[in-house]
Amino acid sequence: MKIAFLGIGIMGNEMATRLLDAGHELRVYNRSDNAALQALVQKGAQRCDSPAIAVSGCEIIITMLSHPDAVNAVARGDHGLLQGAARNSLWMDCSTVDPEFSRSMAAVAKKAGLEFLDSPVAGSKIPARNGELVFLVGGDESSFLRAKPVLEILGRKALHCGGSGQGSAMKLVVNFMLAQTVLAAGEAVAIGQKLGLAESQLLDTLLATPVAAPILSALRPRFERKDTEVHFPLKHMLKDLKLAKASLPAGATDLALLAAGIDSYENALSTADQDFSAIYQKLTENG
Repeated sequence: MKIAFLGIGIMGNEMATRLLDAGHELRVYNRSDNAALQALVQKGAQRCDSPAIAVSGCEIIITMLSHPDAVNAVARGDHGLLQGAARNSLWMDCSTVDPEFSRSMAAVAKKAGLEFLDSPVAGSKIPARNGELVFLVGGDESSFLRAKPVLEILGRKALHCGGSGQGSAMKLVVNFMLAQTVLAAGEAVAIGQKLGLAESQLLDTLLATPVAAPILSALRPRFERKDTEVHFPLKHMLKDLKLAKASLPAGATDLALLAAGIDSYENALSTADQDFSAIYQKLTENG
């Protein structure tokens, strides 16, 4: 299958590599040069100078970009994908964006004769590398079924959440839970440390109880090693929390944890290149 992949960042690189390894013909575009893009070309991907060129003749188009403005630019800007995509091609936007934006992209895609799925993922760098992502998909059932062969290469599960925008809505819910889980773990350990308990003892106990989310077991080695490698940027988690807040209906003001989470992640943000788990380190650093 001929596939265009637009956005070769932390996640895009791992996903595009899996598609290449599965034998698909891959055309790639990124707004800037990077080592991951060069490595994909060395493995056989065709590097393209614009989104329009990249998508030409492709049956499947995948975008994995950092925010709605980036998706809009790649889709509707000069030499954007909508200018080069063949009619009836399927565009899967795996970016984390707000539901209304996904619905607007679905509308412009339909006008251009394309099928569209908002297809954000639950999972970060290592699940992407191992094909263990969970896709949260919004759009027509027929398009979802059409995407299944690609989804099965990239993920362990694909959930059809409803019409256009509902995949993006579910992703904001999932990331809110993830943000709160790590924030709560950090505060719980910080409380325990102030009461004289060791970090290892606290994590052993918390993870042995039903109150700990499974993700904490996966993150524990990173917590204890104080691992700073970026798998999911903190700035993107903050962006997602703000998107969730902005997407709520007027008058939805009683969500105290969402507001507190935004404040906490803003306070933890110190550089552009931070993993979101840095909030745990910030909360426990004086233990």
